[in-house]
Amino acid sequence: MLKINNCFISLLFFLSIAPAIYAQDNGSTPDNLTGIIEAAAPPTNAQTGEVALDDVIISAYKSNITYAESASVAVITQKDIEKGGYRFVSDVLQSVSGLQLVQSSTLGGTASVFIRGAKTGNMVVLIDGVKVNDISTIERTFDFATLATDSIERIEIIKGPQSALYGSDATGGIINIVTKKGKGKPAVTLNMYAGSYYTTQQSANISGGDSSLNYSLTAGQISAQGYSKAAKPKNAAAPFDDDGFYQRYATGKFGFTPVAPLLIDAGFTAKKSAIEVDDSSYTDDPNSDEERTELSGYTTIKHTIASFWEQSVTVNASRTQREYYDYNDGAWDWPADNTYTGSLYSAEWLQVFSLKNVDTLTVGVNYEKELSHIKDYLNGTSINNDNSTTGFFAQNHINAGNILYVTAGVRADNNEIFGWQQSYTVSPAIVIPKIKTKLKANYGKGYKAPSLYQIYGDGGSIVVENKDLKPEENTGYDIGIEQPLLSIATVNLTYFHNKYKDMIDYDSSSYPGRYININRVKTYGYESSITITPLKALTLSGGYTYLKTEDETTDKPLMRRPEHQVYSSLTVTIAKFEICATGTYIGKRKDAYYDSTTYSTVDVTLDGYFKADIAARYALTPQLTIHAKAENITNKKYQQTYGYTMPQRSYYVGLTAMLQ
Repeated sequence: MLKINNCFISLLFFLSIAPAIYAQDNGSTPDNLTGIIEAAAPPTNAQTGEVALDDVIISAYKSNITYAESASVAVITQKDIEKGGYRFVSDVLQSVSGLQLVQSSTLGGTASVFIRGAKTGNMVVLIDGVKVNDISTIERTFDFATLATDSIERIEIIKGPQSALYGSDATGGIINIVTKKGKGKPAVTLNMYAGSYYTTQQSANISGGDSSLNYSLTAGQISAQGYSKAAKPKNAAAPFDDDGFYQRYATGKFGFTPVAPLLIDAGFTAKKSAIEVDDSSYTDDPNSDEERTELSGYTTIKHTIASFWEQSVTVNASRTQREYYDYNDGAWDWPADNTYTGSLYSAEWLQVFSLKNVDTLTVGVNYEKELSHIKDYLNGTSINNDNSTTGFFAQNHINAGNILYVTAGVRADNNEIFGWQQSYTVSPAIVIPKIKTKLKANYGKGYKAPSLYQIYGDGGSIVVENKDLKPEENTGYDIGIEQPLLSIATVNLTYFHNKYKDMIDYDSSSYPGRYININRVKTYGYESSITITPLKALTLSGGYTYLKTEDETTDKPLMRRPEHQVYSSLTVTIAKFEICATGTYIGKRKDAYYDSTTYSTVDVTLDGYFKADIAARYALTPQLTIHAKAENITNKKYQQTYGYTMPQRSYYVGLTAMLQ
């Protein structure tokens, strides 16, 4: 079993420092509650130092394009994360219209995100601009299950084809996770959570910065005894064992300006996770484990040549290693000692030309090298494969009188295996004066190159190589409207449509099988959201997604995509107290499992479910805040993936201490 930390040791630690912190009370509100209002009157942005959403720069665009000037973009702020009491990014993303999240149980169970129904591999995931998709997986996917939120400043989601900036994989969209940047006087923030399933989390952050130097460093750990990830069938004789989770993590971000025109930025993330897993749906395994190491880092040197011209050079790298251990404990339990390692190295030269606030031209060249290593115990194989791509891209952003915004981009990639691929995107937005109506649209074409696993297989045990694979392609568009109402509400409504061709799938007509281009897929629907502040102390928000998917080869809907999805929240903020109630409804969706008795795949339909949570925060002193959260308060039994358990009603409490 995994090592489980004692909750009470952490609690005693924080309680022991509380008197000292309380003694520092100067009557002001702590920074992490800057959104909390006093006397039911919201502070201004100038008072809190918080940047208004319209003014947030979407760094994934690689230039100074703000949220107000963009089209198909969603932003989750640090305040949103704190308000909802979210501890993992996988929990946060369920609140975004147009995103579908599926997890094979929590506490390290694989968490996949579909943007508007696209495959989880049709998405680029960035941490501070560094691609962190796992090169060694079948589709170059990213698992959100182990990413904690305590070092995150915001999450940017750009929906629709975005290969014009990021090349392969960005056919469905981009998720860019931006970590905290240090500012102000040196400060130390300590966080602790404890709760159900013997869960504990502790982290510490030290940060600070001025115009010449900034830094932010976070380190922490999470531990949980957990519960069985595999659901227990009714006819099971023996109880299923608990599947634990343990993780240590660290993030850092640093900025240095040695001389006025020169800026040096650097950062890193590091995670080491130990995850107890089960064999499959409804199948327990008491000694199956995964150890996962995830690393990423970057360095950027930016030089301002003139008021209208700046250039930068960025080098970055990411690496994910998954090690699986399973000892034979039965006739049908195959032993395993397998390792999958994916690495991605990148260098980029970027030029940005700006004509005041009217026109911004971004041009660049990018080189990527991906490597994969697979060690298979049963087959006795050790496989190394690699590929490289050189990309040339340009993006132009026009602001015509703060009324018309147009962002257009093109890209040409030369892949070592597949040759040249082209991508483009156009995103206009019009803001009608006086009534502030924003009409927005996006149209683009993107591609996804086959992964190293799909090309070269596993050495011929289950998958043989196929170097004739072609890249997948997507052409998609969306059109929407955003309307503020009476200064107390904002409504969004967007229709989207995507067509994918040459989709890659596994061909099992012969054994061993191989991956081939076979499918054509269509996804379409609409997403809506609304935020209402009828009173200064009350905010209501909600979102609805209607999604239709169709595999045009089989005329069947895609698995694990609900047709209907609803999210709602109610937040009450009075003085130093804030409470947020959230509800999520996920409709029926198709799934499948492998039946080992008939050697066939069986289609199933998962029931819809409604899940409700409540989170609260109270500032005991300006330096000490207490948090509490109740999850799944109705104790609903549900599954996001067939045969895998999700948590029952659970409770968590925590403390945040700030020293400055």
